[in-house]
Amino acid sequence: MRPLACWLSFAALVGCSSPSPEPTVATSPASDGTAEPEPTDGPAASSDPGEPPPSSVAGAREILRKDCAALADKYGELVRVEEASKLDPKLSQSQVDTVKGRIDAAARTLAERFREGCEQSLVGKFAEEASLQCAMSAKRLSDFDVCMNGPAAPPAK
Repeated sequence: MRPLACWLSFAALVGCSSPSPEPTVATSPASDGTAEPEPTDGPAASSDPGEPPPSSVAGAREILRKDCAALADKYGELVRVEEASKLDPKLSQSQVDTVKGRIDAAARTLAERFREGCEQSLVGKFAEEASLQCAMSAKRLSDFDVCMNGPAAPPAK
């Protein structure tokens, strides 16, 4: 199930890995009126609390709660789009409406879990700005996952 795979990809940030993609990075207005990309969680996120501040790490910045919220929204959006694209064209409009309602409910649940996990594991840690922007601009869950977690490891021999 694609939404489950996405949640598993988020879990990769906390210690597991998943081949499914994540949502893209969104932007939020900065105090000077320009758009500032929202960060994503993934390989760019550091799990070392003693990690140096962004000023000493090129392109890194601290992940904030609003970043987790933006990433979760993007994740939910990508889940909706990808799951809706899998609908059988032979379904009646009533069936489509029912299934889309279920997809929306599942996407909201997965986005909320993503947000909670991000807030618990990543807020206050540092991530590469490029990875965050990549995630927020992703068009597919698999792309989001790669932005956040890096490419999937090759299978063990």
